Amino acid sequence: ILAAPYEFERYTELARRLNEDEQKDEARRVLTGMVEVLPGEASSHRALAQAFQDESLGVEAIVQWKHVVRLKGEDPQGYLDLARAHLKEGQLLQAGRVTAKLLSTDWHPDFTYVVEEARQFLEEIGRIEK
Repeated sequence: ILAAPYEFERYTELARRLNEDEQKDEARRVLTGMVEVLPGEASSHRALAQAFQDESLGVEAIVQWKHVVRLKGEDPQGYLDLARAHLKEGQLLQAGRVTAKLLSTDWHPDFTYVVEEARQFLEEIGRIEK
C-alpha cells in the first residue's frame, strides 16, 4: 500500500486477508485509510460501508452509503444499498424515501435489474409496515 497508495485493489485485498485472519479491526482500519486516501472514489466508500454492515455497524454504514450516492449518483445500486441499510436499522421511513427516489428517477436501461429489485424492496417495506 505504501508503494502505491492510490491502488484500490491493494487495500481491499489486504482487508480481505485481515478478515480471513479474524483481524476485523485492522481490516476496518485499512478500509478507513483507503477512504482517507481516495475520498472522491465511490468504490472506497462502498467497501467501507459493506465492512460496517458485515460488522452490524448500521449507522456507520449509512454514512458511507450516503457518500456512495453523492459520488456516484448515476448508479441506482448505491441508492438501493442505502435503502437496505436504513431498513436494517429499522428506519422504514428513510428506506422508503430513498427507494421512492430511486424509482422516480429515469435510469439508463442497463440498470433495469436494480429498478426491479427496488420495486420488490418497496413491496417488502410495505409488508413490514403492516
